Amino acid sequence: MEGFTHEADDSPVPRELRLVAMHLPDWEDIGRDLDLDQATLDQCKKSNRTTFEMAHQMLMKWKERVEGENEKMSRTHLIKVLMRRKCISAAAFLKFGETDHYWK
Repeated sequence: MEGFTHEADDSPVPRELRLVAMHLPDWEDIGRDLDLDQATLDQCKKSNRTTFEMAHQMLMKWKERVEGENEKMSRTHLIKVLMRRKCISAAAFLKFGETDHYWK
């Protein structure tokens, strides 16, 4: 699918992060698990109106931070965090891609 990558340890692309954000009711806890500080999470909350927007900005901040530090940002790491937080739909999407099976 165009716009999606599925290598085992690659970086999720922005479109994937938008779709994942739709399935993160506990986005602040996930942000903490991704080592974002409270000030960053507060900024996400202040700057956005909906839970989706807050979750999406949090994921983009994580992506920026990790890429800025020249760390390997891996799909695997994000999947593990999502699984620990019981965000099964979001984790399955990152692992297997966009399929109707995981979004019903």
